[in-house]
Amino acid sequence: MDVYLDDKYPADAAYGADFLSRAAQGEVRIDTPNGPILRQERIIISSAEVDYEGRVCFGERTIRHLAHQLDLVDRWRVELIEAQRDQYLSDLVECSHELAETLEQNRRLRELEDRPAERVYLSLGGVVHANARAAMEASRLELQILRPHVPPTADQPQEVTA
Repeated sequence: MDVYLDDKYPADAAYGADFLSRAAQGEVRIDTPNGPILRQERIIISSAEVDYEGRVCFGERTIRHLAHQLDLVDRWRVELIEAQRDQYLSDLVECSHELAETLEQNRRLRELEDRPAERVYLSLGGVVHANARAAMEASRLELQILRPHVPPTADQPQEVTA
């Protein structure tokens, strides 16, 4: 007898549903730490046929139920796997917290780093300019405006008009 898994009951399934329970295809509920997950149950299709009915098929829920009823599932193994899963999840949460703290510390340290000084170009009047050439031109213009109003010093030649 050949057996294989599929996502749906075949068209020639006996009773068009699960052979033992006559239940239509349903959902399997899996409890996880993040909440329950529902997924469509898988179907086990066999090559055995019932006269005038079709092929014998079983739903995953029926197989799981039978496995528990017949003690084919060792509870101690399930408990061991659940304990290991819980330990892994707690380790993951701890690593997540450590990573978040490290990222926050890195962000704070980056703020404290010495940044290179920003280049600023000032003209004689104290005005900030985009480049050195603009600052020189502005300083030259400021000097031309100010020169007539600055009294001469002793080492500068003085013009005398008669």
